[in-house]
Amino acid sequence: MPNITFRLLPLLLCSLCVLPGRGQDVWTIAGTILDENNKALAQALVYANPSDSSAQFIDFAYTDDAGAFELSIPTERAAVLLKVQYLGYETSLRPITKTADGPVTISLKPADNKLKEVVVSEERPPITKRSDTTSYDLEDFRDSTDYTVEDLIKKLPGVQVDENGQISVNGKAIKTVLVEGDDLLGKRYDIATKSIRSDFIGEIEVIDHYQENPVLKDVNLSDDVVLNLLLKEDKKNVISGTLNAGAGYGTEWKGLLHANIFSISRKHKIIGLTDNGNIGQHYGVEELRATYLNQNYQDDVRGAEPNSPLLLYERSIRNPGLPSPYVDNGQSYFSTLRSIYRLDEHWKLQANGIWARKKDQQRTAQRQSFGLEDNTFDLNTSELLNIQDQFWESDLLLSYIHPESERSWQTYLNYQQANPQSQFSTLETRPEAQLDYQTSTWEKERTWRLVSLYSEKWGEQNVLQARVKLSDLTNPQRLSLEDEPPFPSSSPYLRQVYQTMGYEQRSAEAMGRWLWASGRQKGAVTATYSNKAVGFDNQIDVEDEASEMLLGGPVDAKEQLNRHAVLFSSRWQFQASSKTELKASVNTGRVTTRLPAYTTEDYPFQAQASVERAFTPATALHLRYGYSQSVPALHDYLSVPFLAERFLFVQSAAQDNMESGHSLRLRLKHKDELKFRSGYISAGYQFGQQFWQQQVRFEPSLQIAQPYFSRGNTGFTVMAGFDQFFPKGKISLEARPAYSWRRAELILAGKRVNLANESIQLLTALHATLFKRLKLNLRHTLRQVNIRDIDGSAPGANQVFTSRSTLELFADLKSWSFSTVLNHNYYSSPDGLEATLWGSQLRASKSLTFFRKPTQITLSCFNPLNIQAYQRLLTSDYLILQDEVGAIAPYLLLNWDITF
Repeated sequence: MPNITFRLLPLLLCSLCVLPGRGQDVWTIAGTILDENNKALAQALVYANPSDSSAQFIDFAYTDDAGAFELSIPTERAAVLLKVQYLGYETSLRPITKTADGPVTISLKPADNKLKEVVVSEERPPITKRSDTTSYDLEDFRDSTDYTVEDLIKKLPGVQVDENGQISVNGKAIKTVLVEGDDLLGKRYDIATKSIRSDFIGEIEVIDHYQENPVLKDVNLSDDVVLNLLLKEDKKNVISGTLNAGAGYGTEWKGLLHANIFSISRKHKIIGLTDNGNIGQHYGVEELRATYLNQNYQDDVRGAEPNSPLLLYERSIRNPGLPSPYVDNGQSYFSTLRSIYRLDEHWKLQANGIWARKKDQQRTAQRQSFGLEDNTFDLNTSELLNIQDQFWESDLLLSYIHPESERSWQTYLNYQQANPQSQFSTLETRPEAQLDYQTSTWEKERTWRLVSLYSEKWGEQNVLQARVKLSDLTNPQRLSLEDEPPFPSSSPYLRQVYQTMGYEQRSAEAMGRWLWASGRQKGAVTATYSNKAVGFDNQIDVEDEASEMLLGGPVDAKEQLNRHAVLFSSRWQFQASSKTELKASVNTGRVTTRLPAYTTEDYPFQAQASVERAFTPATALHLRYGYSQSVPALHDYLSVPFLAERFLFVQSAAQDNMESGHSLRLRLKHKDELKFRSGYISAGYQFGQQFWQQQVRFEPSLQIAQPYFSRGNTGFTVMAGFDQFFPKGKISLEARPAYSWRRAELILAGKRVNLANESIQLLTALHATLFKRLKLNLRHTLRQVNIRDIDGSAPGANQVFTSRSTLELFADLKSWSFSTVLNHNYYSSPDGLEATLWGSQLRASKSLTFFRKPTQITLSCFNPLNIQAYQRLLTSDYLILQDEVGAIAPYLLLNWDITF
């Protein structure tokens, strides 16, 4: 297939140019907005119209803390009408000519009837902005085909939702989604945004620099972005929700039971969700193993969860690139109850609980070709996988806020338990032999954490914080291999291996921090002491002489290590002017790790500096440089106990196991709320980086090295994004091109190899409402990845081209609605390997009234274009793999959906 890089490069360059810019032929209007006492008014809205106040504006700005503003007017306009609005003051109108001398000073008069919002027209606009909060009135975005909150979020200018439900604003991932100002949904907010009906929500807010603790308001250093869902008034102080039940049949019985119930009031907030069935559209354990995004864990008692090392390779359902209903045939159970109760005006208790279980089975087949030093390794594998996973989590958060926000106290208790199990039988076909073997794994990971954080103001703009954290993690695991071929040889010898492993980690941490604000600068200094004790034991039994020769006999070993760290960090922020902000941070300290054989001393260091320049209220440039040199995770001192490895040793390169390197990033962002437009260009350059990584494993017998060492990394990445919303047609356009190039020296199985990786990607999306009753969603992604050996020791380049498309059509005809969903994926490689995937769904719904409640009856046909099996191509260093997954047989499903 022709090289797609040259096809996509013009599109990439064109997309990089779509961001709106300003011409050089302009004249400026500068000035200051004051109140009746000649005091500066910050965040006053100033904009220029061509001739009268009702005409389309030319430029707009918000005043800074000194009340100053600046507008750019095209030189062909000799005069404009300057309009100023501020909450509680009368609107000011003043004509300004190009020949006017000096800055403009405008004093506003108090209004008789104070406004509730700062608006840009006589009626409330669909988008308003106050300080760090942008509010979207959803009535201007909503249409009859929207079903969930996620459907609405996709239309908001500057807000993107990826295929997994993760939300970002102008390319930056949000931390979480709030409900009426409270973090009720938790770290996996998509569970709720995919479930709650869109017509329950009246307004959505995007909050920049979000800070949950009001004590830190004046010294806020947060860069977190959150979404806040505001309910309609008729959905407050009542019990609301939805119930969806369904049953169907294809080659087997299918079922669905989904319910969400919530009650939101001033004193309490409660959400209950349950999702059960076997149609592949359910939440499971994989959704729950996540952490809060973009958060500084020092600010949040819920962050920094202890992580267990990868001792076993956990199997999961393979997906060739289609939505899960086409490939996931398992039975899933999921329930969660999340609640916040205000004990009084100052005390708040939050209690959450989650339970999930999944039983699944899948048949797969693989063909792979692996080249290293001109030797090619061909392997065909078929596998039957059975998994049974369970997950529990419960937590309590007790908070106290002083009446005048002088002090706060939070205590958080969390318990988690995960029990993944898997059994899989594998048939391998090689040129010289055919091998059949069985493998089973069992794991029981248990974790609890207790965290307490106290914050208190000292003076007007000083805050002191103290935090104590205790945690305990245990993770016993078992691995059984019967008739397993020895690793990594193709020798005909077989073996039986039984392995029992245990991992325990106890940690204690104390933190003290001082935050201050003085004039235009803010800062924080943090000191942390932590101690971690780790115990690891490993027992291996082999049952045949050939395996004992390869493995060196049975293993019964134990290891302990202790690590304590003294760390210091500082952050500093300076507002150089109304349009320029400087930030810097430094983290350093000493980490001591004691093992029975020896003791190591490591000195982590991280530094970062950035500058942000706002050219206009809508456009800003951000430049950042960073350097890091950090110590490895605790478990990197232990080998991964897999097959023919010795299962327990201290890595010889442990002292060199430092994650380090330089990074430079440039980001230009543009967000014009009044024109429903946003965009960004981001370029990054990384150099001098070295770190350990976990090698992706494609099949049981081929394991290169885990972990493997990568050094001399150099990379360049450029990404862009642009979206535009047209309110009249409710049309949303989105384009996201990206290009990346990286080269690195890898240490693979004792071999030193230089690799270069180049990828180019273009994502486009269109959301449109046609004739008020027809909605079209189109999403298309083109991607090409090229991996080649710079030294020429590997045979040829590794190249895979991918095309992914999703088309959704929704039609609303009075009480009937119809929808069609088509998914198409295409893979190809230069050596002629190709794979095409099709998936489809058809739906017809009838709206009714049941006991005065809106009800829908839906008949769905899933996967009518079934082709029995789906295939994809995967690419990795030196590896091309063709993966085949059995497709779900077509079936019909009848749903009953009621909203109350």
